[in-house]
Amino acid sequence: MLKRISLLFFLTSTCTLLAIKSTYASFIPQNANDTALIATLNRSPKAWTFAVYMGGANNLEMFTFWDIEEMQQVGTNTRINIAAQQTTLQETNQYLINYNSSTTLQQLRKINSADTTNLQAFFSKIFTQYPANYVCLILWDHGYGTMEPPFTFRSNQRTIKENRSFLIDTNYPVYQVGSVWGDVITTPKFVENLQALTTTIGHKIDILAFDACLMMQVEILCACAPYCTYMVGCPKPLTAYGFWYNKFLEPFKTGHQSPLMVCKKMLNTFEDFCKLVGFESYIMSTADPNYATQLEECFYHIAHDLRTCLAHQKGSSVKDTLYAATEESLIYDYPIFSDVYLFCQKIIENIDDGSFELDPDDPELIAELRTYLVQAQTLVDQAILYCVKGTGTERLGKGIGIYFPLRPGYVLDSYATLNFADNEWWNLINDYINTF
Repeated sequence: MLKRISLLFFLTSTCTLLAIKSTYASFIPQNANDTALIATLNRSPKAWTFAVYMGGANNLEMFTFWDIEEMQQVGTNTRINIAAQQTTLQETNQYLINYNSSTTLQQLRKINSADTTNLQAFFSKIFTQYPANYVCLILWDHGYGTMEPPFTFRSNQRTIKENRSFLIDTNYPVYQVGSVWGDVITTPKFVENLQALTTTIGHKIDILAFDACLMMQVEILCACAPYCTYMVGCPKPLTAYGFWYNKFLEPFKTGHQSPLMVCKKMLNTFEDFCKLVGFESYIMSTADPNYATQLEECFYHIAHDLRTCLAHQKGSSVKDTLYAATEESLIYDYPIFSDVYLFCQKIIENIDDGSFELDPDDPELIAELRTYLVQAQTLVDQAILYCVKGTGTERLGKGIGIYFPLRPGYVLDSYATLNFADNEWWNLINDYINTF
């Protein structure tokens, strides 16, 4: 899965698109709180450090060079530091990004970008040697949400190898990735790194951003919540060029931006580019991790109540409701990631129209379930601070997904390692799949 558009499109339109990316921008107004914060930042020698970890030892290699060139259109200045670790199929280089150039901080060969030791070493080095009031950590590569190696779907008939992951490094043959082999970073390993990194720098990551596909999922938000103030990502395959680096960094040429302003700028410039080149299907959102604990607790109760309902359903009414809820909320191009809000909404609709039935009837249990579903929707509304989306099916969603396989054949046993909602969500998935 490419986080960029097709290679054929690039071969025919590269010059045009690069010219567009360097000339088009969007304006984001600041509010009163931002103004007060910026007044403080203006008295600080360095307000921000941006560190970009680029896993390009795969079929995204060429785009690492393009995005570094974008960063160089702003570069490190008196307000910000910009650093990048670029891994290609041949080597790894660490750069301090300057205006129209880069300073090589370290040259490395055959470094596995999917080894969390290397990831932690880079971020710890940059945030320690280039301290600032705020830090933004950007993960750049393929992404596959909550799925983890060995990427095998459970099926009654066969095993289906899945060929996508997060931070693929094809220099290190561990897991098959399409026609090549590559190591990956799993969500639990990444969270361990975040914990160690925040301990090293003494505070949370102000913005954790994924320039990668499928990473805005409830489970990832909950796992990363203790270690970041805001999270930016996409719940579906990432279209176009991902982040438009020179445009979202451009305001730092002349002034400062608060963390929320940076998040808005990331989203708005991403949308600007998608619109300009005619991409109609795109979505990206900014989430507030402060709501993650409540969300996880809420989904624990939803899963617990749905498991009880499945065990006492009248006919197949609960199974049919879950199937319909999943089918109608699969707006992110995969049969395993549902939009959280739409998933809850469909179950509520079936409860309200009487098609969700238990035997014997248990109105109190159904009412309790409905309450938790509504609460989950409210929390999603509160957690998603900003969302930009196109005119495809993603326009119906809120900008954050959750794993729920539509039917047998789409179950990944590795999901259990996340321990989301004390694994009660995983238990619900298994109970549901066992009804087929």
